[in-house]
Amino acid sequence: MKDCEEIREWYQEQRQRKEQSRMDYCKRQIEALGYPVTVYPDGKKLTFELNGNTITVFPYKGWCTGKGIKDGRGIQNLLNRLRKERRQRLELENTEFDCGHNVDHNPKEEQI
Repeated sequence: MKDCEEIREWYQEQRQRKEQSRMDYCKRQIEALGYPVTVYPDGKKLTFELNGNTITVFPYKGWCTGKGIKDGRGIQNLLNRLRKERRQRLELENTEFDCGHNVDHNPKEEQI
């Protein structure tokens, strides 16, 4: 029985280390993409806002869920989705609006 207890303790220590490591990695990566992250006090999940919706991530299991993303596993899948979203947002910001009518949609104030 003592061996079982030692194995259980070892497993719990390993899991805690991995949980913390994955949480830190996930938090850093999401914040690097420009999304403020909130870590829950239990240390098992984090949340952030994407297009006005709350996304919940469970880094140890690799599960993410929320309106606006496809629920699923894999932190890399989530990060790829966020990178794609960021690229699209930047492209939209950098694209000038052209309706084809030779109209200046951003008129500058006339100087007197």
